[in-house]
Amino acid sequence: MTRLQSIVVAGTILLFAVLYFGFDTKPSEREGIDAARKKIAVKTDIQALLAEAREALSPDELTFLGSIHQVLNATEADSLKIPMWKELSGAWYSYQRPDLAGHYAELIAGVLNTADSWSIAGTTYAIGGQRLENEKHRIFATEHAAAAFENAISMEPDNVTHRTNLAVCYVDNPPKDNPMKGIQMLLNLDKKYPEAIGVQNTLARFAIKTSQFEKAAARLEKVLKLDANNKNAICLIAKAYEGLGQTAKAMTFNERCQAIVK
Repeated sequence: MTRLQSIVVAGTILLFAVLYFGFDTKPSEREGIDAARKKIAVKTDIQALLAEAREALSPDELTFLGSIHQVLNATEADSLKIPMWKELSGAWYSYQRPDLAGHYAELIAGVLNTADSWSIAGTTYAIGGQRLENEKHRIFATEHAAAAFENAISMEPDNVTHRTNLAVCYVDNPPKDNPMKGIQMLLNLDKKYPEAIGVQNTLARFAIKTSQFEKAAARLEKVLKLDANNKNAICLIAKAYEGLGQTAKAMTFNERCQAIVK
């Protein structure tokens, strides 16, 4: 493995380690995994996806994964497999396959069985649903993301973030039989939680995508009244004002956005 690959993989693994660090392992490990798998309908064989993805890897990358699997295969307790699953998740994420990274995050969530761990699995899969070009991979990622977020919601039903993330899954990849499902979910959340900043920012983002700049600006102005320094709202409203032709306001918020990004 090259020095650059080592740095990229190590950095990604560290990110996942930070996200997962501190979670307690549940005693009924096997029961947790079995229950998780029952909740997630697998229409695409994960082993087939992994085999297909390995064909695109370099010899160094294959060697790296092989070394992790050697340790994994020699480990019996699921709780002790978590560090290797984290490394595999981080590695596949660095190889631009968030759907496969999500698979290992899902295995971890099956053991930990916490809302946070399911949310991390869902978020990882959701990135695949947004970024992957292959339709089969994208559908696989979206279905598993939705199931993971539903698990998180079942544990924390009042957590608006989980519900927002679930809705975004369906907005990014609308079901063929209900293309407005995600938007409807977001609008229902808007009614129930009118001051939920995440909901307002998300609706504003999609409004900008569809050139509904006035609606987007109204939502973002509301957010900034609730939180004047909200980073997402500051950057989004610059685009909304630009779309409305309000150049001075757009420039002001764009400068603030650039300062935040730096």
